Amino acid sequence: MFYGPSGVGKTETAHFINDLLGGELMRKQFSMFHSENFASYLFGGRHSESSFARDLLDRESGVILIDEFDKAAAVFHSAFYQFFDGGVFEDKNYRVDVGRSLIICTSNYGSDREIRDALGDALYSRFDALIPFQPLSADEVRTVINQLVDRRMRELDDDEQAVLDALDIKERLEPLVQNAANVRRLGKVTSEVISMMLVESLLADNATDLNGKEMSTEEGGE
Repeated sequence: MFYGPSGVGKTETAHFINDLLGGELMRKQFSMFHSENFASYLFGGRHSESSFARDLLDRESGVILIDEFDKAAAVFHSAFYQFFDGGVFEDKNYRVDVGRSLIICTSNYGSDREIRDALGDALYSRFDALIPFQPLSADEVRTVINQLVDRRMRELDDDEQAVLDALDIKERLEPLVQNAANVRRLGKVTSEVISMMLVESLLADNATDLNGKEMSTEEGGE
């Protein structure tokens, strides 16, 4: 169980672990399911319907990520006892033995005690490790920003790179270092800043061209 506030790298850490092991990560986000649909998905409905067991059968990776596990209602907890115990998941249609797999759950719980109170001893005791995630420090946020900018710059073509300065982009993003409550937004904001700077450069070039044409016209008239 990875637990802690939102946007501090729990899901990204799961992706990183999966990248080390290979295959396409099986990720299920429990917050996207409503109670009625979730019951059918978890305990099995019609054979034609999507289900957790079928997704386990079709997975390509040994890493299984259950995002926002805390969003699942307590009535569904019993479905995971055998799964967390021995790697076997069973619904009314399928029985799946996942074998040697790593099951990672993420949540926004704030402490071990909160996890135990919310899940109960039966489920709490089945987690092999409870790993807390803390908010990132200013230096850590700055490191993330620098890496995001460098990565985005590499994705641009040569003409776009020529009109941008990575140091300038990082300076514009510096105010986020002290105010980035959710690191997940940093990637979006970084892309927005780079896009805006590219637009500003394009507009400046067009204005220069327009002024040049106006001056040529005036000189020709004289």
